[in-house]
Amino acid sequence: MLLYRGEYFRATHSDFYHQTPTEHPISLQQARDLVATAHPKFSPAWVSNDGGVIAVGDPDFAEAYAVDPGTGHINGSTRLESGVMGFLANLHDCALTCEGYPGYVSWLAKPVPTIGFAWPPGTNWGLLLVVVLWLLMVLLAITGIVVWWPDFRRFSHGFRVRTGKGRFARDYDLHNVIGIVAVPFVLMWGVTGAAFYLPPVKDAWLAVTGGTAADPQKYSFTANAAAPGTREIGIDRAAAAALAETPGEIRYLTTPQDGYYSVSIASEGYQPYGARAFFGGDHTVYVDSHDATQPSQSPGTTGNTARNTGEHRTTPGDGVIETLAFATTMVCVAGGLAVLGAGLAGRYRPERALPALAVVELALVVQAIADVTGLRTGDRPAEPATHLAYLATSLVLLPAATAWAANEQDRWAAVVIAVALLALAVVVIRAQTTWRPA
Repeated sequence: MLLYRGEYFRATHSDFYHQTPTEHPISLQQARDLVATAHPKFSPAWVSNDGGVIAVGDPDFAEAYAVDPGTGHINGSTRLESGVMGFLANLHDCALTCEGYPGYVSWLAKPVPTIGFAWPPGTNWGLLLVVVLWLLMVLLAITGIVVWWPDFRRFSHGFRVRTGKGRFARDYDLHNVIGIVAVPFVLMWGVTGAAFYLPPVKDAWLAVTGGTAADPQKYSFTANAAAPGTREIGIDRAAAAALAETPGEIRYLTTPQDGYYSVSIASEGYQPYGARAFFGGDHTVYVDSHDATQPSQSPGTTGNTARNTGEHRTTPGDGVIETLAFATTMVCVAGGLAVLGAGLAGRYRPERALPALAVVELALVVQAIADVTGLRTGDRPAEPATHLAYLATSLVLLPAATAWAANEQDRWAAVVIAVALLALAVVVIRAQTTWRPA
């Protein structure tokens, strides 16, 4: 539901989004000044083009006024995190520990006492509860695979629903089928959720996938020292400087903090974050609040205009490849663990595993075709040789393991296939990480 928070907010605040068509709309600076003049006690900290109006918000991101860009009329103000969506945001993001949001529970926001070791910074009872639930999701997913996995001679039974054998058999089969289909998503929620707040989980994930922690300098910008009395360039000049660096549409702009403006821009074409309520945009540009005339600099350095160049400019084709890669990775992990469990239990039957392995290989072939198509249309990976090596390995690993397992006894054959599937999951992830353009 939170994915549609923007659409829900716009649908339930029609008066806030009243607008008058015009060929000469007021500017972001004018909208900010109108609100500041009409409401002297309100502190404008950001402006946003949202749903046809200009929103002017406070430093706490709690309240915003809407200005009709056609007439300059202030439509009124609203709380941004009120009602049902505010409660859901508090539940999802903070485990009911975000003060000021609906549903806030004060005792959940209290810090967890130390018990012989230091918790990660900011750990409270709500966060600890959520982390435990995430880890339980991982445990449930793994144990669910082991319990569900049928004898390979009856592999298809794991996906059947016996509608003519009575209510109990039907409901039991539906429970099994829905559960196994949900396993990849449960694993994704559990692992990624725990990785957000548990450094060991995050470090383990980065080690397995070959990733690196985010560079804090990537999102920093140091403005040049301004001479005493130098006036700020203003919102409109900052917006113009940002658009000169990255063409598109201004979605969100913060007034100077530490000597610079932060401008979020939705570029032309596919915009995965372009339509988010108030805080949209796919690229961020930092602009010195006193001087925007000098050449652009790299993020993390001193300068006048800096573009956050760390984003990957996404296309619809990238989404297809990444979705397929994620699904393949989850299937490989789940299948590898299940095959290993079946082999250790003495229930592995190679002839029943071959159809499932063929489906995985087919998915890899489709992914490789999409990958090669991207290369032929101009995409250039950051690490071309490494990427192509991972791509080739992903295609030959499973057939080679299957041929090897054919000469082994059932138990050792299961170990070979399980190791191949788990290794394949890592290879697919590494292929994706090396795909990112330079």
